[in-house]
Amino acid sequence: MVSTCVRSLVLSFVLLVAGPAFAQELGLRSFPVPQHGVVKLQVPKSWKDKVSPTAGSTAPTITFTGGGQQAFEMSLTPMWRTWPANPRVAAAEVWMLVEQNAQRLKPKAVEKELPPQEISGASSAGYYISVTDPAPKPGEYKYLLQGTVRVGELLVTFTVLTHDGGDSVRRQALALVQSAAHANEEAPSSPAGANSGRPDALQITQTNTHYVVTAPVSRLVMQFPKGTFSPADRGTGGATNSPRYFSFKDQDLPLIVSGWFEPQQGFTGIQKFWASEVAAWNKQLPPPQNVAFSKNGGWEVVAYDIPVPNLTNAHLRAHWAQAGTWIDLHLSLTNRQPASQARALLVAFLGIVNVSEKK
Repeated sequence: MVSTCVRSLVLSFVLLVAGPAFAQELGLRSFPVPQHGVVKLQVPKSWKDKVSPTAGSTAPTITFTGGGQQAFEMSLTPMWRTWPANPRVAAAEVWMLVEQNAQRLKPKAVEKELPPQEISGASSAGYYISVTDPAPKPGEYKYLLQGTVRVGELLVTFTVLTHDGGDSVRRQALALVQSAAHANEEAPSSPAGANSGRPDALQITQTNTHYVVTAPVSRLVMQFPKGTFSPADRGTGGATNSPRYFSFKDQDLPLIVSGWFEPQQGFTGIQKFWASEVAAWNKQLPPPQNVAFSKNGGWEVVAYDIPVPNLTNAHLRAHWAQAGTWIDLHLSLTNRQPASQARALLVAFLGIVNVSEKK
């Protein structure tokens, strides 16, 4: 999936286009990442930098500006991230973050499509999108580059704002991202979280970048990127009143992530699960359509759509049974995309939900 949506951009190409004079005007600068070493960047010597706190996070935001005739602004935020062991899962997670951002920006862009483009360096790898504002207001920038890269154990997001004629700045900014390296790494501190005292109750904590869901009696831990998600109100009855129920809602996309942690013996297979779901289906709702079964990593999945006038209402029920725990995960998305695109987005998101055993 990712390979069909990206095109390669390598450091040697950037330096070739920018010219040897540009390569000779760089200087190495180091910026601390609290409790997690430093991020090192090759920065054009004429660029000024300023480090500011990031709202709601211990991660710093580094802002670069330059004088002269070409006004621009670049911001970069390095955050600690404990990555999945599988590098393909990690790469898919970065792609998904950029793709979600593209979906939010596309309605306001000149471009009809915003495919994530690949960017990589010696220690960095990720994706970015290039966006044009059709009608910038006075004082606003016309062009936007925005992306996310993995740098060692860091997740680095960046934004570049320029006007007409800013091609050279954009090339230099991409080269800066490609030069990023993480040094003096330290182990992350455990995220703080409330514990209800009940061994069967969920614990939901968060790092700078992820929500972490588990229970004291469970050997499994589930993580997914925070993005613009926030915990949703608890259910109003039935199974959603369980102490093992969780629910999150994306503030930008109409995407809901919910589910339960249950004993593994309760899951007897995807076919039996789905048969019981259909048998108990609310008769006031239309029956599910386009039902499809599949496997996605360790997940057993059933995908389906609910007919809604003038909208797409896509769902995934994904099940992970391991080490005595059954995770029943429900992803739902309601928007005006074609049903195939909505389902593809849910499948892509499932690919970046990481499940691991406690050490």
